[in-house]
Amino acid sequence: MKYLLIAFSCFLFSSTYSQKNYYFLDATIIKKSGDSIICLIKNQINFDDFITYKVTKEAYESQIAITEVSCVKFSFKYLENIKLYNKEIIATLVVDGKVKLYSYVFLEVGETQDVPNSEGGKFTPHRTVIHYFVKKSDVTNEIRSKFFEYDLTPFIKDCRDLLLKLENHDFFYEDMTKIIQDYNNCSN
Repeated sequence: MKYLLIAFSCFLFSSTYSQKNYYFLDATIIKKSGDSIICLIKNQINFDDFITYKVTKEAYESQIAITEVSCVKFSFKYLENIKLYNKEIIATLVVDGKVKLYSYVFLEVGETQDVPNSEGGKFTPHRTVIHYFVKKSDVTNEIRSKFFEYDLTPFIKDCRDLLLKLENHDFFYEDMTKIIQDYNNCSN
């Protein structure tokens, strides 16, 4: 019985410890000042005004304002601070080249509803929304899903073949990555 109690205590401790660090990922924050912070960043869908990080697994959580951040490097993705409508956001770089494509994902939360045939059950619907942004030189613009052809035209007008495909409605909003990759490979 004594050994069972010790084994259970060890399991409980290791489970609690692993959950404490589960949502933190290895990354490097590059500040606008040029300094960098090698750390663990709290895994989030997006970063609103602050990025939560730890310098070690055992350290307390710290925060840095996104206005101080230039970019964030993970082993699997690169995030960059972009300015849009006088607000800075941390967006994922999807395509790099003459025109850069960024995505910004957020969870749209609906109104809580009663679940039919349940004893007081509630349900709150969520919907994932992806926003795309393009940047060419120093101009950044949001690409709206309903008007993506109109929004993209000023950025790709110097690639005649791609512009014709866009005008002929050969693409969907979901083809954004391919459109920007095709533009960056365009020889016109």
